[in-house]
Amino acid sequence: MARRALLDETAKFLSGGLTGEFKQQIDQPWYALAAGLFLEGHASYAKTLNPNLLALSKEARWIQTRAAAAIGLGLSSSKQSRVFLRKKLGDEKSPMVRGYLAEALGLLGDKLAIEQCQELAFESKSEFLRFQGVTALAAMGDFKMVPRLMQALGKSKSATVRVGLTRAISHIGDRRTLAGLFELANDPKKSQDCRIRAITAMGVVTRLEASPWVLPIRQSINPTAMTPTLVLIANLL
Repeated sequence: MARRALLDETAKFLSGGLTGEFKQQIDQPWYALAAGLFLEGHASYAKTLNPNLLALSKEARWIQTRAAAAIGLGLSSSKQSRVFLRKKLGDEKSPMVRGYLAEALGLLGDKLAIEQCQELAFESKSEFLRFQGVTALAAMGDFKMVPRLMQALGKSKSATVRVGLTRAISHIGDRRTLAGLFELANDPKKSQDCRIRAITAMGVVTRLEASPWVLPIRQSINPTAMTPTLVLIANLL
């Protein structure tokens, strides 16, 4: 089969899965992730698949499907989805879906969503939402976030959230962060885990000679490793 025909068949198959044509709605989260990955490499099929992803994110009853559809939109680099995702993040009731909506906006680099993601990262009572908010801010690559991320790393009592904060600082920080990281690493009043995370971030920040620099966080996000419950925790540094 010719390459174009194969791509056409793939898009048609994914579209059928997203619309429930195959009567296996339990598989729809996986179709949504596959569609996002497919669109990441073949944006010309956006008109075929993006409306289906948007519909699932809006209307799917299963929260896993709504969450996966949001990630699919983020992976697809669909700038047209930003307004919808921002509104959905404000309206959505499910903490799981809200977390993945924030991550999708991060993947899309939507700077207009920074305030919403900051609220999740620094004010949410949910450990999961704080982690997802931090991940979204890191993906946006805004250096202005680093001082607040550093402050949160020093105060956070959650090991999971500290992992996210370390990754965020490492990915969007540059050598201007080193003084603060040295201070955290040498502070005996901080937990051992906090000190270890600060040391790890120092290693990543200094491994590249360019300063300032930004390392795309999407390289370390592996959506194919998501479980059926969509617990997407990126690999530790």
